[in-house]
Amino acid sequence: MKKSLTVKILEILGEGLMTATDVVTSILESGYGSSYSKMDRNFRRLEYSRIDRINEARERQRFYNLISKLKREGLVAGKTRLKITAVGREKVLKSKGFDVKFGRYEKEKDDTVKIVIFDIPEKDRHKRDWLRVSLSRLGFKMLQKSVWMGKVKIPEEFLEDLRFIRISQYVHIFSAEKLGTIDLTE
Repeated sequence: MKKSLTVKILEILGEGLMTATDVVTSILESGYGSSYSKMDRNFRRLEYSRIDRINEARERQRFYNLISKLKREGLVAGKTRLKITAVGREKVLKSKGFDVKFGRYEKEKDDTVKIVIFDIPEKDRHKRDWLRVSLSRLGFKMLQKSVWMGKVKIPEEFLEDLRFIRISQYVHIFSAEKLGTIDLTE
């Protein structure tokens, strides 16, 4: 027995699954005289697409809530372009097993320039990140990603930490008395 269009609409609305707009849209997409099963498929497709949109909106909101939380905790900063803060880096390093005391060295000025060069393997990326943060906090300036320079005394604790985390073989520290470029034209 063929159901009337009115009965089909009332059944769907009675289930409370869709709005009147969805019912009309699915009927129009099904075409005149289409079967109940085709209309039902269109109803379900619209229902699933609405559920997907709702889930997507929820996920987006969760993401924005997480970013807001990270900003409140001081782990990230920025509005359109987010950047990790020093506190955030510390948290990452701590999660990788480094003690929070790492990188907290007494700064002492020195008259001679120190140059720190390192080439730490990719598998030890977190150690390389720790080294960059530590050098920055000591007052060194980055010349290249793995070349740093500063007029700072190197604390003994820093050298001990290099040995402790097993990267001392990748780090070379030089002392320079004169700075400048050598003139090669002569």
